[in-house]
Amino acid sequence: MKKPGILLIIMMTILLMGCNVDNPSFIEKGYDKIMQISGNPVTNHFKVEFRDGQKCFYYKDLPVSGWVETFNSVGIKSSDINYTRGIPNGEFIFYNESGKKYLKAALIREGNIYVGKIFIGYDDKEKIELNGKFKLTFDWITDPEVRIGDRSPEVFARDVFQQFCIDGEIENDILFHGVIKNGVKSGKWLEKYDDGQQLKYERNYTNGVKDGFWAEYTQDGNVLCKGNYINGVKSGYWEEKDDDLYRSEKGTYLNGKKNGYWEETVGGVYRTGNYIQGLKQGIWQEKFFSPGNSSLYIGEYDNGVQKGIWKYFEDGYLQREDNYGK
Repeated sequence: MKKPGILLIIMMTILLMGCNVDNPSFIEKGYDKIMQISGNPVTNHFKVEFRDGQKCFYYKDLPVSGWVETFNSVGIKSSDINYTRGIPNGEFIFYNESGKKYLKAALIREGNIYVGKIFIGYDDKEKIELNGKFKLTFDWITDPEVRIGDRSPEVFARDVFQQFCIDGEIENDILFHGVIKNGVKSGKWLEKYDDGQQLKYERNYTNGVKDGFWAEYTQDGNVLCKGNYINGVKSGYWEEKDDDLYRSEKGTYLNGKKNGYWEETVGGVYRTGNYIQGLKQGIWQEKFFSPGNSSLYIGEYDNGVQKGIWKYFEDGYLQREDNYGK
């Protein structure tokens, strides 16, 4: 399979050691083989090496400083990266295959770590913001048709993004882990609390769309919500709770709407009954609990509206009846 090259256009002037150098346009073929657009090799002027795990760019034996823009084989921008003496430092922006931003970072390199912020889903409604100190790695995933380390658009889409906490003894624990395919989230995404031990989120995507198991946990391991998405909508059995546990509910979804039997608790009120396409339907019971007292309110819903006679009981004795008409 022929790998498309990445058109790498360096849109800046190197200002190092009193020298101003205008940079030509380059195309990258294979792994660290740099060519001019005309096809002539420029290895005497442009080279790539690895230093402390970082890819470093050099032009005419001087480390590159400034903006580097990369474009895919059809001319759509794939990244904007700022370099300082050959190493990424400053603002980073990555684009998907349609040219839409999906990751933006403002990071300052301090030794072997980065300090700053990372935004994922930068142009999307759903945005994840990470703020602090990071050790970032991009692990290449083996593919029979793609050489490990090849930076063609297909391989970049298979990067695994990992965030590491650097505080104390948990320096090597993964706090954030996910896969970017074709510029969008794909597969399982995990996020841990800052202690690096307790899982905070588990989410699954297919081509950037919520798909599969989703869960959120408290720092002590209790489930806040769990259930499945199918093609971006909730489906099947779900459990959902507020952080303060004031509200909790569990039941089934059909095409993103509550459907079937549900149990709901709001404050001290416990409700049970059925939904049809998101609307309460049939007999519902509402139970109220307080010290030394329990009460029950029972009646019928029709298309989400109370109807007929509703009865109110305290400690098993009928206290009143309310008529909601037909």
